[in-house]
Amino acid sequence: MTSIFKRIEFKGINLSFKKYKNGYIGTIRQSIQAPKNRESLYPECLNSTYIIELDSNFNVLSSYLLDENKQLLPRYTNYSDGIEDSRLIDDKSLLCVSLDTNPYFKTEMAYVEFSNEEQKITKITRLYIENKQGINEKNWLYLKREKDIMYLLYFYNPIQIVSVDLVTGKGSIIKSYTKENTELNCNDGEFHGGACLYLEKTNKYLVSIRKITNHTFVSNYWLLFNDEYQLEGISDSFIFEIKESGGIYQMNMSLHIENDLLYAAVSINDTFVNIYKFNIDDVLSKIKFV
Repeated sequence: MTSIFKRIEFKGINLSFKKYKNGYIGTIRQSIQAPKNRESLYPECLNSTYIIELDSNFNVLSSYLLDENKQLLPRYTNYSDGIEDSRLIDDKSLLCVSLDTNPYFKTEMAYVEFSNEEQKITKITRLYIENKQGINEKNWLYLKREKDIMYLLYFYNPIQIVSVDLVTGKGSIIKSYTKENTELNCNDGEFHGGACLYLEKTNKYLVSIRKITNHTFVSNYWLLFNDEYQLEGISDSFIFEIKESGGIYQMNMSLHIENDLLYAAVSINDTFVNIYKFNIDDVLSKIKFV
């Protein structure tokens, strides 16, 4: 599906973006290895999140380092420091992964609100699934919000939808089912959430996921869900970028539609971000109904 539109000229990976003013607002992650000549073994890496403003052609207009305002929550020594892999919900809130918000050396999801005027986080809530504490959590995909309740795509085999109370952080699985005779039922890998987009013209959710086998990227898939979160279709496997001899890792973190054109932000080899552009009908035509 190679159709490169733009490389983001800003250091960082895992871009997420939303429509904003006459262009877009985005989050992008920078990560550096912690100095080796330090007393503590951890953290191993230090994460920074930048908020960037882009024009309609994805040229970066401005940026600022997001102050994590760490006094909002206790922070602990962990494998990494700082929030990771933010996915924007709108121009003032996001979902992210964090490790240093718990003392258990486990990744967890968090809901964050931030102020562009103050350039800092103003609220952070740790999220968890009831009776599933103590396991690594990441890559939850936003579906919709009703006041303080958020609905998210949580898992793919079986397909699971969770609802989360943004006041308490407590979540529960509200829908769980298996779609037989699909690639999702394979036993040779696992699937990680990439990005989710609501298609208002058809009242469907378009979702990208990636298949991982033995910690190695294999391919991407498109999924299509209806308003009741039932899987209606799945594409054949695909890659955004032609594989090179040394292999390639792809992480799609954001989707946006405008004038029937679909834009996807994809990190390549944890090094840079490309924006890909497709006709939405071409993408939907690749989805086979199940």
